[in-house]
Amino acid sequence: MSGRIVSKDAVKSNNGKKTTLNGGDLFSNNSDNKNNNNNNKNNINDNININNDNKNNIDNDSLKVPLLSSFINNSNYNNNNNSRKMVFKSEEDDSDIFSSNDKNNNNNNNNNNNGKELKKNALGLIHCIAFSIGGVGPTTGILFVFPQIAMVAGSSVPFTLMIATLCCLSMSSTISTFGRYISTSSSFYSYVSEGLGKEMGFLTGWLMLIGYLTLSVQTVIQFSSTTADVISRNTDFHCPWIIAAAFVIVFISGLAYVGINPALKLSLILVIGETLVILVFTLIVVIKGGDQGNYPLAFTPVGEYSGGVSGIARGLVYCVLVFIGFEVAATLGAETRNPKKNIPVAVVGSVVLTSAWMVWAMYAMVVACGAANLFIISSINSPAETFARKYVSYWFSILVDIAGISSTFNVCTSAFNNLFRILYSIGKSDCNHIINKLAITSKRFQTPMASIIAFSSLVTISLAIVASIWGIYTDNSWRIYGYLSYIGTIPLILIFIITNIAVIPYVKNKQPQDYHPFYHLVLPLISAILFSAVLVGNFYPDVPQKPYSYLLIALGGLIVIGVILMFILRSKKGLLEKMSYMIAHDGTSSSSSSSSSTTNSAIDFSKHYNHDDITEYIPTTPSINAPRNNFIYDENFIDKKNCKTREINNFPNEGELIDNENINSFRDFGLKKNTIGIMECIALSVGGIGLSAATFFVYPNIAASAGTSVPFTIFFGALCCLTVANTISIFGRYLSSSASFFVYITKGLGNEIGFLSLWILLIGYLAIMISAMFMFVGSLSDVITRHSDFHCPWILCLLIVVTIIPTLAYIGIDVVLKTSIVAMILETLVILGLSFTIVIKGGDQGNYPLAFTPAGEYSGGVSGIATGLVFCTFIFVGFEGAATLGQETRNPKKNIPIAVFGSIAFAATWFIWAMYSLVVAVGPSNIFSIDNSQFPVGLYAKRYIGFWYSVIIDIAGVVSTFGVISSWFNIVFRIIYSIGKTRENGIISYLGKTNKRFKTPHVAIITLTAFIILVSAIIVGSTKSIYTESSWEVYNYISFTGTIPVIIVFIITNIAVIRYVKVFQAKDFQMFRHMILPIFSSVLFTLILCGNFYPAPKFPIPYFLVGLGILLLMGICLMFYLHRFNKEYLKNMLFQMSL
Repeated sequence: MSGRIVSKDAVKSNNGKKTTLNGGDLFSNNSDNKNNNNNNKNNINDNININNDNKNNIDNDSLKVPLLSSFINNSNYNNNNNSRKMVFKSEEDDSDIFSSNDKNNNNNNNNNNNGKELKKNALGLIHCIAFSIGGVGPTTGILFVFPQIAMVAGSSVPFTLMIATLCCLSMSSTISTFGRYISTSSSFYSYVSEGLGKEMGFLTGWLMLIGYLTLSVQTVIQFSSTTADVISRNTDFHCPWIIAAAFVIVFISGLAYVGINPALKLSLILVIGETLVILVFTLIVVIKGGDQGNYPLAFTPVGEYSGGVSGIARGLVYCVLVFIGFEVAATLGAETRNPKKNIPVAVVGSVVLTSAWMVWAMYAMVVACGAANLFIISSINSPAETFARKYVSYWFSILVDIAGISSTFNVCTSAFNNLFRILYSIGKSDCNHIINKLAITSKRFQTPMASIIAFSSLVTISLAIVASIWGIYTDNSWRIYGYLSYIGTIPLILIFIITNIAVIPYVKNKQPQDYHPFYHLVLPLISAILFSAVLVGNFYPDVPQKPYSYLLIALGGLIVIGVILMFILRSKKGLLEKMSYMIAHDGTSSSSSSSSSTTNSAIDFSKHYNHDDITEYIPTTPSINAPRNNFIYDENFIDKKNCKTREINNFPNEGELIDNENINSFRDFGLKKNTIGIMECIALSVGGIGLSAATFFVYPNIAASAGTSVPFTIFFGALCCLTVANTISIFGRYLSSSASFFVYITKGLGNEIGFLSLWILLIGYLAIMISAMFMFVGSLSDVITRHSDFHCPWILCLLIVVTIIPTLAYIGIDVVLKTSIVAMILETLVILGLSFTIVIKGGDQGNYPLAFTPAGEYSGGVSGIATGLVFCTFIFVGFEGAATLGQETRNPKKNIPIAVFGSIAFAATWFIWAMYSLVVAVGPSNIFSIDNSQFPVGLYAKRYIGFWYSVIIDIAGVVSTFGVISSWFNIVFRIIYSIGKTRENGIISYLGKTNKRFKTPHVAIITLTAFIILVSAIIVGSTKSIYTESSWEVYNYISFTGTIPVIIVFIITNIAVIRYVKVFQAKDFQMFRHMILPIFSSVLFTLILCGNFYPAPKFPIPYFLVGLGILLLMGICLMFYLHRFNKEYLKNMLFQMSL
């Protein structure tokens, strides 16, 4: 893949001609850890997301270089054999823009710098992940920390771990951000120094030393006590823990001296082994049902045996202790291949992997113990070993004991190697000749020899003191382990908070080209607040008693000493700066580097070029990437001033999309343009709501909680939806696309949040479409069964869904919508006839005007109306469907907003009248006793008119549900089609293909139809029934679950519109409409969202919520993956899906 840099006036040298580099290495790519001596090829650095067989030919006619912003403050582009430095001359200099200074650099591993360099490129991604996972010690957390969490969080242990995962993921995002730019064994010290200055960097280093030293001694005591207990429990030998401690110190230190690589390989083997043992144990426990059966509420904060909010908050303190260690991979920067990629992946990956594992394993422990026994679990000695013996056998309990020893050994290995590298970094500071000795490395193995000896000696002395005071047996050693765990965690939490704050000014000031408000401001602030709350949890509500209070005083004294020492060093001018530089730059002295400062110092690009005159690297491939201002494509030549290729007439400005009317499509075929008018748009939205269907099937649910105030509840629900309609209409004025909310949120909050919203929206819409399908097939089969002798299976009715609806969609959206309009008119007339008849006759107990108010004897009151609002939101979901018709609608920027508002107004008026008539029909005093299983609307039609009219009502219900599934089918396959447009090749690209004749997305239609068949097959297999008794249950569960993602998207869209109009459409900004109303709408829908969880949903809804949570977590992980490793795809999604 080749590319060009193009400026407004073209890149010029001193003579006004194009600058061309002929031959020679521009940069070298060491991604395969091999030297490259080919001087005729240009290998792009790993940091550039452009790689074509690791070789790019230099074009002799034009300049081809990677994205300039990738070089800013980036010194990671030296080859093992020959390094070249890009020097940018100032605009005033009468010289070349680019020059290359050669410098031979023989990087022989046996000739390191005065024996003070670690072995380069010794570790890969797997080693880094193993190091972090070993530092966490997932099995250790399961065996030793589970009881502490369970005693406060109760059955909500897995949920508490999930919350802790979010805390640590937010922190891992900060570490990943720093890891992209800084790779050093000093990790947090260098991060904070770069973000908040050398003084705060020194204090961070001091806290690191206190925290990690304390926890390292704690890990040795944990391993030795575990080993001693296992030996004592299974033999006649009362083993002293000091013997195991001596073994682990000697073995790990010796292994570390030989090299970090073999130590990590051993850790990886042990992790796999212990994981298999615990996996078998947990599967057996869950399959057998444990002590009191499986308990899915463990994944939620509710339940009879949950510790509640306060218990979960206290449990978070222990959960953070469980995760401590995930960050240790950051200290491997000097020894890792491609550290700016592998370190962030390792940090995030270790959190995700250990979280998934521990959530599952601790759920199994909850089941094994029994939910009712969790608060007294402390009475069980060695719970994991006891449960293994109870549910498997004695021999398996021994395997669990061995797994515990293996896990604690891994934690020791990671803790020791982490401290070796921190001490090594301190030795590089060049501040004292004694301290400098810590940086001495072994000439043979290139490992931190002096640090290994110093730390091993320190740990040995500490353990000798512990043994002399508290004895050599485990009776007291576990108490010391608890003290050290508590006091060692606090400095690390402080470091996490400081680092989260440091990343904000660092990226804002030093990497402004990469600054993202969410990742570099909002997320770090959230992370800092979360860890601050966890820190407070160490002191409140349980005030530390002695000896913890004494330990806290000692910790405070050490921190004060660090502050005093910092001020002393600060008084010696330049010393802190020198320390920071030496630690971050492999101990290279300033004197030795001064001679080459011009070639080794970071480039200050602000002095050398005007960023406005040089734009980004544009890859020149047949694919169409997101257009940017002021660019020229090489092969697909597109000139902003003279645009002829593919007839793109209007280029987008920031905050704007290309107008669809001015595009002759980047693809061979697009959706059929200008085929839909305003009536068809309203029909799709109203069809998605399903007037008669909602009246028939949701009315009993609203009445059961709101009582006679159903019409008033509908009115209030309509107001809520109108606030979102306001947001959609604002976006609709400027943006029109079949991707609707994705485009809206991307333009307002960025590519990453836009992608996440697309993921959430797709989950919600697919769920609602499936629920609509079951509503249709259930209605049709019930009608057939009720009016014939044939007990109709719903699976037969499914044939209509998978044949007629896809066929109509294939022929064209205009046919579907015209059919929907006719059906909607007919069903509306039928229901109007019934409702007028009921109101005129006075129903069961006469007309009841108080139904339009929140008052009355039979009203559900405020709480009942609030609960009813949740169902009201469900019946209105679908009003936004017209937003997906942007490509096919005539004058979409006018008609889409009108359709959205119009559908709500029409539906609200209809619902209020129709449901008032049903209140009158049943009678106010009977409102809370409606039998939903008897299809009440049909009964009222038979009662007040006659049997023949109940048959017509049944038909109207089937027609209405058919309209609902038809509308949702068309909404969803348009989103799938939009996703297919994001790729030019691959499987996903097929989803973006359209039919030549009808110009409809036939591949998306076929894919969605196949999905419906697959889901139906799964449901038949799981329920073992093909009749409506099971289908209506599935409808209730899926409709409840599917509404939640849509509400989340509404809230995000409300937030997005504020920034979008404020930043990109400032001339139209109105305080009330563009800020107050969206915020009010977000608050309303947040309350409605909470109403889905309080009071706690009943079985089996929690299972569906857990599944939804897993899908959302997958979307977050995928978003982070794309953000870190495939940013170009995220950038291109907005442009491609907007077409």
